[in-house]
Amino acid sequence: MSRVNKTIRSLQKVWDKFDKAYENLEAAFEILENMVDLPEELQNEVDRFDLSAVCSLKQQVETLMEEK
Repeated sequence: MSRVNKTIRSLQKVWDKFDKAYENLEAAFEILENMVDLPEELQNEVDRFDLSAVCSLKQQVETLMEEK
C-alpha cells in the first residue's frame, strides 16, 4: 500500500472507517450479550474487550482534522 499524506480528506476517511468499525463492533457485542451458553473463554474476551479504544482513536483523528 502506498503512503498517503495527512490531509483533511484522508483523515476523514480514517475517521469514517473507525466510526463504522465502532458501530459494527457495538452491534456484534450486543448480539453476543444476548446469546446464552457462550463458551467461557469467549465470554471472558467479550467482557475484557475495551470498545473505548476505538472511540479514543476516532477522537485523536478528529483532533488532527481540527488542527488542519
